Amino acid sequence: MRDWLSIERATAELQGRKHSVELQSVRGLASLAVVLHHCCFYYDYGAGLRRLSEIAINAHAAVVTFFVLSGFVLTISLSRRPIDLAETSSFYLRRAFRIYPALWVSLLVALGYALLFHGMPKPETVSLWWNPHSREFLTPVVALLSVMGVFTLFPVPIWSLFVELIGSFLMPGIAWLLFRRTRLFLLVAVLLAILSQIGGFSIVVAPVYLVDFALGAGIVLIAPAIAPRLRNDRVAVVAALVAFCALWFGRNLVAGDFMTDYESKPAALIEAVAATALIAVLYVRADLFGFLRSRPLTWLGDVSYSLYLLHLPILGLVAGIGSELLGIWPFAGGGLPATFALMLLVVPLSLASAAFSYRFVELPAMRLGKPIAEGWGRWIRSLGRP
Repeated sequence: MRDWLSIERATAELQGRKHSVELQSVRGLASLAVVLHHCCFYYDYGAGLRRLSEIAINAHAAVVTFFVLSGFVLTISLSRRPIDLAETSSFYLRRAFRIYPALWVSLLVALGYALLFHGMPKPETVSLWWNPHSREFLTPVVALLSVMGVFTLFPVPIWSLFVELIGSFLMPGIAWLLFRRTRLFLLVAVLLAILSQIGGFSIVVAPVYLVDFALGAGIVLIAPAIAPRLRNDRVAVVAALVAFCALWFGRNLVAGDFMTDYESKPAALIEAVAATALIAVLYVRADLFGFLRSRPLTWLGDVSYSLYLLHLPILGLVAGIGSELLGIWPFAGGGLPATFALMLLVVPLSLASAAFSYRFVELPAMRLGKPIAEGWGRWIRSLGRP
């Protein structure tokens, strides 16, 4: 209990007024959903059961929620300062200290996985979803791209991190348009929505998801407009439920299974709009969703970023050690028994590792980055003085 409180207190002190407990908890639940989803995908088993797991645990919707949340939270942060050259450069520095240290920790864990299983072929019980190249050592170029958060062969969810980096780069401009040129912001949001439907899905996956950041920023505009309509408790709860159902299950109307249609552009846009609506309702009527302020969920939200980054290499280590090195049941047999065993081990191990990473890597990095970014901003401003 003391650990929960100390982590949350440190987070609240560091983030100040921009800290939203409810939205942090949403991020935590989304991260946990991704962990469970990936556990369900590691081993081969019946296609029908896998499809049910996809419907019940929609990791893609969870990742889209990350992007929309980032757009909203970063816009709130940028709204409290002038969006000029000094503040923009300070913002980029703060984001670098926020994003990269935990990424590098996860890459080190993934390197341990590659060292342990290098040269060993992927077992037949493992599904096609798990990258067969994840056990290879990185070339210098790929290693550089990995530490930059652009691309890696290691089992780290770096594609979404790359989107987050691109979105963070654009956020000062998006926020400036929102506050200074609202009509132009709306036009840009529409253009990004169109781009999301025609953009490609490859290593440069960002065009499909950039609209998520603009939609998240747009919550600042729509929140005051919808607040009067959500004063009725029943209306607000129904709105939240409808938005959640559209977010979690809406892709089933337009997309196939994740193995063949994960990158469905219509599904991604449906999820982005639904996530925007859900976050807007939770923000306007946070008083109705007190369970999101519970200590376990708050703690989960605080460690969610490290949880998201660390769970894949931990998953690979647990599965590989259990099946290939020790050959114990149920891991050696694969299928559903191995999947359930994987969940039972990966979830607590990932949570413990995420808590350690958050306390000893993320928090110190953010504390270090804050004064450095502020000092850099003051220096930039001083250059413009006569």
